[in-house]
Amino acid sequence: MSVVPEPHPIQQWLTDEQWQALLAARAGRRIYIPTHPKPEHPLAPKHQSAWDRLRYSDNIRAEIRRLATQGMTREQIASKLKVSSKTVYRALRQAPH
Repeated sequence: MSVVPEPHPIQQWLTDEQWQALLAARAGRRIYIPTHPKPEHPLAPKHQSAWDRLRYSDNIRAEIRRLATQGMTREQIASKLKVSSKTVYRALRQAPH
């Protein structure tokens, strides 16, 4: 009886075609797969939460702060940027870098 190995967690992020291409390109060699890849990383999942996108995007944080200084509410900012009001709250709570 053969045992089917557990799929690698990254397989949930990639299409079957992408997974097969990765195996063909790197088969037999170690590769680094980041636990939390930045959005621009080729292995980054395509379905990140708004908070994940926000953590890696100074531009989004800056835009949230800019809109807040113009007097927009959290709800208005969230609607405009297509994020949750909680995401806006978190961004405004963080000190600028």
